[in-house]
Amino acid sequence: MEDMHIHVRDGVEDYEILRQYICACIDNGINKMLLLEHGPRISEKHKSRLDSVEKIRKLKQNIEMAKKEFPNVEIYCGIELDFSYDEEFKQRNLDLLKENFDYVIGAIHSMKFCNGRDYLDVIIDMLNSYPIDIVGHMLLKYDWIECKDLIDTILSIAKAKQVIIEINTSDRSRWDDEILKYMLTEMKKKDVKFTIASDAHYLNEIGHMIKETTQKVRKLS
Repeated sequence: MEDMHIHVRDGVEDYEILRQYICACIDNGINKMLLLEHGPRISEKHKSRLDSVEKIRKLKQNIEMAKKEFPNVEIYCGIELDFSYDEEFKQRNLDLLKENFDYVIGAIHSMKFCNGRDYLDVIIDMLNSYPIDIVGHMLLKYDWIECKDLIDTILSIAKAKQVIIEINTSDRSRWDDEILKYMLTEMKKKDVKFTIASDAHYLNEIGHMIKETTQKVRKLS
């Protein structure tokens, strides 16, 4: 199984903590994992753990050590970027990406929206202006049926840019069965790839609902 969105927190700089996250993955039957942290945050209330070249290089160094210690699992290094229309903030993110990551997750945080269409419009803007590999925790809730045209646009851009859609299993962002079936059907039509991810921020969240969601995906695909 895979879990392609795991926040390692102090494991960015402390190898023993990073090691605990990897061991928790293995204990949960996960043999493919994306270890990452947040880059610069648009909200001052939230902490960035990958906001400098030095921290990025330390995380990459720790992950290289882990690959040698755990050769039987796939370990990838990533960063999760906040999207913002602020050009200075955007440039800070782009500068950090020069360090190169296995995967870059782009996600919407700390922005307020009147409805689902406004939110999905921002995801489209993010796809068109950020060099991301994965769209993280895309929220599809109350009015998603009225937004199918925007979902179609997102998937079309994702296909053209080879961007992956995340199926997030956290209690904060998990799609219900109806949305999951719809998204799987549409992604298959457009040949858009997806990942399954817990978006864990703590050890006890690793693998949350991964097995159940993986089984649902196989059944619905």
